[in-house]
Amino acid sequence: MCLHNHYFLWISGTLCIFLLIFSPFMIYCEIVIGPPGSGKSTYVQKKAEDIKHRNPYLINLDPGNIYTGLYDYNVSCTVKDYQIKNKMGPNGATKNILKDFVNNIEDFYYNFLENRENYLIIDLPGQVEFFITGDSLTRLIHFLTKKDINVVIVNLIDLVFFNTSLLSSYLFTYISIFRMEVPFICVISKCDKYNMYDMEYSLEDIASLKVLDLLKTNEKYEKMVSSFLSDYFVYNFHVLNYKDKNTTKLLQLNIDKSSGYFFSEEFEERENYFKDLNPENIFELYNK
Repeated sequence: MCLHNHYFLWISGTLCIFLLIFSPFMIYCEIVIGPPGSGKSTYVQKKAEDIKHRNPYLINLDPGNIYTGLYDYNVSCTVKDYQIKNKMGPNGATKNILKDFVNNIEDFYYNFLENRENYLIIDLPGQVEFFITGDSLTRLIHFLTKKDINVVIVNLIDLVFFNTSLLSSYLFTYISIFRMEVPFICVISKCDKYNMYDMEYSLEDIASLKVLDLLKTNEKYEKMVSSFLSDYFVYNFHVLNYKDKNTTKLLQLNIDKSSGYFFSEEFEERENYFKDLNPENIFELYNK
């Protein structure tokens, strides 16, 4: 992990320790975002199994999600129903459904979240334009933080996109980080398919952004974007491979440090999930 990441985790942890001292009770929340096909529903399912001792409460705000049985709460309207009723396309319908939910977030909170002691996991739609051009997510985050809920954004991007849309994947992540204004965890999902995807670069170089120094391009725009990201992108990516529990545990540990849960008495008293964690040589499976 680079120095910038250590510094960010230190800042996040310090702020969260302050909140823990002066707040009688804290709730922790992951908001899961990422392009369609990045494995958000699978992530929620696996996470719920891994940390069931935290009593997770799963919230689906993606009206196009077909795995509704997985969640404790599903947004009330489906994309298809909204399209028919309002005569609009799927993207417009999804955007409006999310907007309607946030407009009524007070009612949702008092009906479903108030006085809960659950670990919240919120699954959002995959369309990136909702986060870059709309304000529904930022409004949701602001509301939750005002309720003393410690929010961490978990941004999943399928490994294959770093083969086909490398710069776009980094750029989307960069823009999202500075839109959200809360701790942000970058994740490369589906790393078990590294050999299947015939990746051009090593996973370690992709995760650390060293790949930007290895790019060979004559395109002026690509050179400009690459140079910009090299200068200003201060985050590393975490790798996620459900067949390698070290990756899932290391990811959760960094999420907990960012949210402040790692620094709580509850963590010290209850957490056995990380006892077998071996973070060394996490990239050995993916050496080319």
